[in-house]
Amino acid sequence: MNGLRVGTGVLFAVLFLAQGSGAQEYTNYGPFWQRPFHAGIDIGGSIPTGQFGNDFQPGWDIGGNIAYPVSPHGSIWLQADVNYASQLVTTATAQAFGADGGGSSVTSGTLNLVLNKRDYIGRITPYFVFGGGAYWRLTELDDFAGGTYCNAFYGFCGVYGTAVPVRSRSQFEPGWDGGGGFRFRLPPIRLFVEARYNAVYGRHGTTTYVPIVFGTEW
Repeated sequence: MNGLRVGTGVLFAVLFLAQGSGAQEYTNYGPFWQRPFHAGIDIGGSIPTGQFGNDFQPGWDIGGNIAYPVSPHGSIWLQADVNYASQLVTTATAQAFGADGGGSSVTSGTLNLVLNKRDYIGRITPYFVFGGGAYWRLTELDDFAGGTYCNAFYGFCGVYGTAVPVRSRSQFEPGWDGGGGFRFRLPPIRLFVEARYNAVYGRHGTTTYVPIVFGTEW
């Protein structure tokens, strides 16, 4: 949760600096907003929450998107996102399973609606994003043969025989995401910072995590 607080603080700090950098609000109808589509890439951290956060550590995240403006002035986008988040298992969880280590990754493809506020404050445009799609979660345990500890949430339950270097379980489930961020101009490029909550609905529980990323777009 400390990482989540830090990431949230960064978002508000960016807005605070933007307010200080411009004495007046103005609307920018420049070439960026007139483009027929937009694309972006990002990288940052991923913070597991809830039950997922109890068993896995904060990790890293990478993603990309393509957006198509659907409003006359380009402030509303329909955006397709792909994302990959990776986390290592906690020592306590590995010991409970009787494994030497392990990790989990979540790969997602979502379709989202993006609402941009075209009234800039300095060089900043705030935005909100929400939608949903498909998620694939992969959980791996190292040198694991099974035991008396059972956790249906991750799919490991029972004795499997001889230990193998990596034993894995995966699930393909629906989910949703929602969050927001800030776009800011540093000519000749545009950058953004974003935090987005993800919830994946599995048979034995919900996997939740929050990527906090920085990226560039064009």
